[in-house]
Amino acid sequence: MKILLQLAREPVMIGAFIAMMLFLVGIYFLGNWLYDTVIFDTVPPNPAASVEIAGPPTPSEPNPSQYEDYLNTPVDESLHGLGPYPELPADYTHPYIWQALEDSYYEGAADIEHELIHRVLVKLWKSGTKVDTGVMGDNGRVYPLYADTIYVQWRERKDATGTPHRYLHEALCLPELVQHEDAIEAGVIPSGVKVIEQEDAGIDPYVFLGLESIRVDSETAVDR
Repeated sequence: MKILLQLAREPVMIGAFIAMMLFLVGIYFLGNWLYDTVIFDTVPPNPAASVEIAGPPTPSEPNPSQYEDYLNTPVDESLHGLGPYPELPADYTHPYIWQALEDSYYEGAADIEHELIHRVLVKLWKSGTKVDTGVMGDNGRVYPLYADTIYVQWRERKDATGTPHRYLHEALCLPELVQHEDAIEAGVIPSGVKVIEQEDAGIDPYVFLGLESIRVDSETAVDR
């Protein structure tokens, strides 16, 4: 036993021990490298264990367009007791307006005012005034919205001294003309823009359409 302990203290034995440990570590790393680069890479993949990469979802079939639905849904009579719908001009911007209004009516989004507006616009179109957008004012008149026209309504209020001042209460116009409201209120008329008092303009739809004898309340509708 003493002899073995004496040998273990010899420099030669210590060096041999270190060399053996380095050899074993080298064998370990060599084995891992052979497994990763040679054995693993050459083994054919197992089809049962493969993962399928999902591609983009298959688009669903598009729903028929609303226009196609309208083609198969002829309408002829007003839901509000205004009589037969007028025939639309061939070049009218909204070729399915009556079907669209009826759809909106059953969804609770359209009333008699919408139908009156479009009846007025259709008659104007047929007479040569091709405007396809309009609005109904609080006075019940229809205001066709042109690209250069703003219908204004003024009101007055008094300051602390009791002096009345006029201010712009309402402007009926296309969205692109809204930017001019501040200038108009300040008394400046923008170039190329017509500013018309609401009380001096507007169309009484019942008179214009010859419907005075069947003037109906906005809450009235006809059941089919």
